[in-house]
Amino acid sequence: MVSLGRSVPVVCLGVLLVATAGCKRDRADRDRAGAASTATTQSADVASMAKNASERVADARCRREVSCDHVGPSRRHESLETCRGLYAWDMARKLNAEACPRGIDEAQLTRCVASIDAAGCFDPVSVFERLEECRASKLCLAGVGP
Repeated sequence: MVSLGRSVPVVCLGVLLVATAGCKRDRADRDRAGAASTATTQSADVASMAKNASERVADARCRREVSCDHVGPSRRHESLETCRGLYAWDMARKLNAEACPRGIDEAQLTRCVASIDAAGCFDPVSVFERLEECRASKLCLAGVGP
């Protein structure tokens, strides 16, 4: 017959090993869940940054269009709202979480907006397309992934 004095330490050791293994598994599960949550948050942050950048560029382009008298009835844009909608949509196609997985370069975005503000009133569509500062390849942060 096995004495109870010897069984208790062996049982305690077994319980301790099982508990430790369970804690490690729980920690690993939490770490995986945290990483997925962080990736989702980063993706949402990038999407928000891209949307904000698209709106800032659209606002700058439309300020320029207004200053060049291209907004109003019988003009290039019927209203400021249609102008913003068009240009925000155009930029959103170019600046998004897929195209810019690391986000938007805020300093470059500021340079882009400044270059739009400084542009003249001649052929604004083609001028904007040629602005080096406003290309998606310049506005997106370098590298891949968050």
